[in-house]
Amino acid sequence: GKLFRYSILMLILPLCTLFVCLSMLEDHSYRDEISMGMSVVVANLVIASYAFMAFSEEVPEDPTGGESAETKKEK
Repeated sequence: GKLFRYSILMLILPLCTLFVCLSMLEDHSYRDEISMGMSVVVANLVIASYAFMAFSEEVPEDPTGGESAETKKEK
């Protein structure tokens, strides 16, 4: 779910940023460099937001659902 959503964002947002910047800076002499730089910044923001989301998730204390290895062996 979340990984797929961020993968789609990594595909779409930098490309959209590139083309929007290219169209906005038609007369600028460094238009290509600025547009590519902004795309890199946006890609890094998506990666950073994914990392932040991943590290701020709640992780359960016991991933086995409350059963220890000994309890499972006894059953």
